[in-house]
Amino acid sequence: MAFNTLNNYCFFKCISGAIIKRQIINQHHSVSAKHLPKYVAECVFKYNNRNEDDMFETLVKNSMLSPLK
Repeated sequence: MAFNTLNNYCFFKCISGAIIKRQIINQHHSVSAKHLPKYVAECVFKYNNRNEDDMFETLVKNSMLSPLK
């Protein structure tokens, strides 16, 4: 696939879909449609924080800031 402005959206959509698909296959093994947004949010968080030195500390800080449900 050529990398031009028309294909940028499709390229990034395919790459992000592949990352999410790989995480689901490797970690969760099966996913229900009910919880799919939560799995996607987890994958986005991990990808956006992949260069953090202390991921556990980041996770604890974020969990303390979010309200309980």
